[in-house]
Amino acid sequence: MPCCSPPSHVAPTRPLVTTTLLLLVCVLAAALGCASARKQLPLNTPYPPVVQNALRCDVCSFIVVNSLYQIEAKREEQQRKRLQVREDDVLEEVENMCVPFKDQGQWIRQVALQVEEVAPSERGTDRPAAATPRHHMSVGVVDYYSKCGRICETVAVLCEEWMDSGYMDGFSSRLVKEANAGRSISDAPHRDAVFDSFCAPSPHCKKHAIFVRELDLALTTDTELRASIDADRPQEIETEEREMETMLHRLTREQGQSADVFSRDEIRRMKEAFVTGNKEDLQAVDPTAFDLTDDEFSTLKDYMHGEERKQQQQQRQRRPSAPSDADDL
Repeated sequence: MPCCSPPSHVAPTRPLVTTTLLLLVCVLAAALGCASARKQLPLNTPYPPVVQNALRCDVCSFIVVNSLYQIEAKREEQQRKRLQVREDDVLEEVENMCVPFKDQGQWIRQVALQVEEVAPSERGTDRPAAATPRHHMSVGVVDYYSKCGRICETVAVLCEEWMDSGYMDGFSSRLVKEANAGRSISDAPHRDAVFDSFCAPSPHCKKHAIFVRELDLALTTDTELRASIDADRPQEIETEEREMETMLHRLTREQGQSADVFSRDEIRRMKEAFVTGNKEDLQAVDPTAFDLTDDEFSTLKDYMHGEERKQQQQQRQRRPSAPSDADDL
């Protein structure tokens, strides 16, 4: 059963300030040079059904593993308060399991797919045949959090499907029972027991080998599909960018706030205030900046400095170089 358990889990991110101001912090970096360019959450198209079918059972395994890890951490937190884990505590964890922009769903950023050429098969039995190259998709995890691409989107969609299906009925109650049993719940025997109860009975896992063979055939014949998976290799995401995406998700998708609230000049002034570290100038544009603590302002300032350096580097790369000799003309 695949395991998605990084050496260290994501520490819960303390919400900065859920105001329109902080949403603009997410878009300021792109908005200086072009008012219509905005920092947005990544939007990607899930992989086709032939990939999803081969991946579904693995995703259920990841859900089980990471749920147990998170509930065990919740139990330790409650024990320090001399409390037991309640079903409400579990529901809060489980409801966010499939959102890669929430702490509980960060595991999705670690899932990685790789297409490999495997040993060729021979056609026919009476005479030697030309070797037929075959391809196979392996599923694994990386030990860091990656930018959310098509793999991330596909896993998130499949995770939602699992959590909404009848196969997961009683899942939260089972986690509560395991948490309050007074023993380690994230070890292999418990992972396997929970997997066998909720994932294994589904046709997605019973026919897993069939779905994998169908995908192998598709990968062998469909070069475009192979290329699309190979192109979506994990790229490590910086902590600041990941935290910004978490905040942007909370503001836009959970609270329905909009980024279209400031003029171009106000955006420029706000970015300058962050880059120079002048909190008073920021407050002059938007009084809600008073809600920022010094630590929050410092965190956002550091992020903006990093984005400023990236923009300067990109601008230098876009400048055409002068021809050095006649061959360059």
